[in-house]
Amino acid sequence: MKTIKVVQRLIESIPLFILTIIAVFFLVRFMPGDPVDIMMGSGGNVTQEQIEQMRSQLGLDKPIAIQFADFVRGAAQGDLGYSITQSKKVTDLLVETFPATIELALAALLFALLIGLPVGIYSAVKQNSWVDRLSMGFSFLGISMPAFWLGILGILIFSVSLHWLPTSGRLDPTLELRQITGLFLLDSILTGNWAALHSAFTHLVLPAVTLGAELLAIVARISRSSMVEVLRHDYVQLARSKGLKETAVIFKHALPNALIPTVTVVGLQMGVLLGGNMIVETVFGWPGLGRLVVQSILNRDYAVIQGAVMLYGITFILANLLVDIVYTYLNPKISL
Repeated sequence: MKTIKVVQRLIESIPLFILTIIAVFFLVRFMPGDPVDIMMGSGGNVTQEQIEQMRSQLGLDKPIAIQFADFVRGAAQGDLGYSITQSKKVTDLLVETFPATIELALAALLFALLIGLPVGIYSAVKQNSWVDRLSMGFSFLGISMPAFWLGILGILIFSVSLHWLPTSGRLDPTLELRQITGLFLLDSILTGNWAALHSAFTHLVLPAVTLGAELLAIVARISRSSMVEVLRHDYVQLARSKGLKETAVIFKHALPNALIPTVTVVGLQMGVLLGGNMIVETVFGWPGLGRLVVQSILNRDYAVIQGAVMLYGITFILANLLVDIVYTYLNPKISL
């Protein structure tokens, strides 16, 4: 029964996905700037005939409705076109860069949850104590700091001054790693390449902390407020009156219900982790999808932008579906 409902939810998401693709297709073509002019430059060595020939090769001389029909036809066959700046298939570029983005997003999410949840729960249990006030004060700081500023600050302190962590990239260029999944940490473990594992981890720390700092602050605040509310409910007081240990009351009775708002926020923030990592990837020279999209926007590389948005859309839909499934395990009364 649950499998059927999951399939239904996926089907219901199709219209939203289609509308997103249509909007992106037309909006990128209304952006100022011509991709052909950017490709060929504005120098005097380029003739108008060469410009028109290039425009014809890219299919940009066709009416926009026909361009959209060609795009839909190609996408249905798994062909998202070619990058005009990198001379590669868009699907190949997405396969090359998306694992790096996923690894960074998962590391940032793990960092935020491993620290944010315990801080939020402990602050709720010790409500109005100095620990509570201090942790919530730091959470305000985490929310208010822009990612680009935090990233640059981290580079100046931990890379330039202390020389603890590298400034950019995913792996030391002197090391080789046989890629299996594209996730360097996982591939290092699978291949037993411990030098690459250490290098990949040190390269990942600063970008992951920078990207996950805001989510950590949000998780801490949301989990604290929801836990404070749950701890006041009658069933929690009843559990205490039965003589249960405080740890059992908190983790067995209070925490599952307190996690529901936190899971909601984490699901919504997945879009931020995937789409908002453009700034972080650019600051740290992280070769992921976000950095590719920034370069493609600057170069008006329509095919890459469209393919990346499609991938972002699919990932965001699946992430929200996963959140809904988690709801049903936290609270069986909730249905998909």
